[in-house]
Amino acid sequence: VPALTDAHGHVESLGFALQRLQLAGTSSAEAVAVMVAERAKTTPAGQWITGRGWDQNDWKVQKFPTREMLDRAAPHHPVWLRRVDGHAAWCNSKALELAHVTKATPDVAGGRIERAPDGSPTGVFVDHAMSLIESTIPPATREQRQRAIALALERCAELGLTAVHDAGVDAEGLSIYRDLTARGELPIRVFAMLSAESSWSPDA
Repeated sequence: VPALTDAHGHVESLGFALQRLQLAGTSSAEAVAVMVAERAKTTPAGQWITGRGWDQNDWKVQKFPTREMLDRAAPHHPVWLRRVDGHAAWCNSKALELAHVTKATPDVAGGRIERAPDGSPTGVFVDHAMSLIESTIPPATREQRQRAIALALERCAELGLTAVHDAGVDAEGLSIYRDLTARGELPIRVFAMLSAESSWSPDA
């Protein structure tokens, strides 16, 4: 095969996915906490630690985890870990604090805050309730977006792709592609579609 082209990719999302904790296949909540603690050692205090892929159905104790375990693993970092299907996420107390979520916070339509018997949030948010925390996570800087795109294109090249059609980028994303092109730093060809109503998200 002389060349392979991905006709519909989300390059930037791939780049951010490559940088967050990969939690698929973990055997327990404790195993996830160990990974978070290791990441905290190399992450400046106050910066978010994110991950995706945990599934409590794969654990010996098949129930949603709680924030206390993440509090011990990363007391100085807000932590946000999406479940494998993207329909729930697990956070620590630092994230709750930044989002101003307390026992008095009501559930949102189409979502649910998992709660302890006293009504306080356990740290797990289901479906639309995840927006209560995700709205607090700072948007990526241009430098972070550029790094994500560069990492993703390197991975695409490693897998044998010679071109990719990015299915929807915003104006800044297109500008980043142009900068990389001008500096000769694109390892493969990119055909980017500018979307006026881009719904791009690092967690897409």
